[in-house]
Amino acid sequence: MYSRRSSGIFSFLRELPPEISIPFGTLVREIDELVRGFNRRFPKEVRCRPGCQDCCYALFDVSYLEALVIREAARALKRDQRREIERRSRKALKALGCLEPISDPFKIAQKRVRCPLLGEDRLCLLYEVRPFTCRIYGLPVEIDGRARVCGFSGFEPGQKYPTIKWLSLKERLERVSIKLSPQLGRRRFTLAEVLLNL
Repeated sequence: MYSRRSSGIFSFLRELPPEISIPFGTLVREIDELVRGFNRRFPKEVRCRPGCQDCCYALFDVSYLEALVIREAARALKRDQRREIERRSRKALKALGCLEPISDPFKIAQKRVRCPLLGEDRLCLLYEVRPFTCRIYGLPVEIDGRARVCGFSGFEPGQKYPTIKWLSLKERLERVSIKLSPQLGRRRFTLAEVLLNL
């Protein structure tokens, strides 16, 4: 998910309490460096570009830490943008409610619901604070011991590539989230529920 609307994540994070901004900023720097490494090593295989929006229709949830940062960033948008995000969030929740529960992450990946943050110009309204799933979407990711990659990437089936260990990243996000809120820290949230009632 790409955007031209970059105001700088680290200037935004300075406005948040340090117990949120420091761990989030640290993880962002680490993941973004990892992504840059994949881009340098596999420039033909990594095909994420502005306007490609496959990840913007993928089903996934976010940690409590991500939810806090995304919600605060959304609250800083103009009122008409917030209202449009809320409208899209209600529409996404309605679509999600029609889907039967699925536990297999590879079957989940086949379902499509538009992200409330996807603008009409096919760019992310909050690109700088996008979820970690979005940051790594076009790269080989290991989930439940199996590799998963975006179907639009140039990574060839059957070939060996390094993978990003999703469980490890998810556990780190959860540890920070639990420190912030022992009650909510283990919970995962859809972007649609995070972005209602801005």
